[in-house]
Amino acid sequence: MYNPLKGFYYLLRGAKMIIKPGIREVVMIPLTINIILFGLLIWYGAGQFSDFIEWLLPDKAEWLRRFLWPIFALVTLIIVFFAFTLVANIVGAPFNGLLSERVEEHLTGIKCDQSGGWRKMINNFIPVFIAELKKLLYIILLMLLYSLIFIIPVINVIAPILWVFFSAWMLALEYVDYPMSAHNISFKELRKRLKERMLLTFGFGFSTLVITTIPLINFLAMPTAVAGATVMWVEEWGEKRSEALAG
Repeated sequence: MYNPLKGFYYLLRGAKMIIKPGIREVVMIPLTINIILFGLLIWYGAGQFSDFIEWLLPDKAEWLRRFLWPIFALVTLIIVFFAFTLVANIVGAPFNGLLSERVEEHLTGIKCDQSGGWRKMINNFIPVFIAELKKLLYIILLMLLYSLIFIIPVINVIAPILWVFFSAWMLALEYVDYPMSAHNISFKELRKRLKERMLLTFGFGFSTLVITTIPLINFLAMPTAVAGATVMWVEEWGEKRSEALAG
């Protein structure tokens, strides 16, 4: 129950879950949108950078051009690395509730009612999108406030370690919120339940943090974490859908 390695286990279960029939199409739509979006941005950025190089450097400075292009590629990789998770959460937010629903259906064998599914996702697309923006702004504000520890004497020595713990906790809150909110569990109750299993929560958060830092793999970090959080919700808190409906 309190084993942090079990958090990694649930994330691994989530990775296996997103390739199952009936679930993978919910993953592919926002993933495809993100890849196309970033592909277009990189293509546009490369074109603008090429025009800038042509304007800045004379023809005889070919060696400098060859030096600058790898730098551009590195900067682009860094931007994609840090920006993709943020953008993916915004684009994928309306799909994450449906993804969590499909994973729970697969685990419990109980179909959702007619008010759920794609119809519910489409009807709630704008409200969910706005809610996700507010949640991300809330997290970003907390991160900015928390970053002040880096300038406090003595404490700033361990600031990087504290930052890792803080990031792991916020990621756990972000993704476990999807299955719990589907059962009308408040944000306050969500935090209470996660605190009751702190080691498990941090194990899941740390594992999610790690995969978000790996290029290419971080493309699948969000759906994997949503699916893993749903598996953890069903198996750890023991609230099967039938129990929720009966209640």
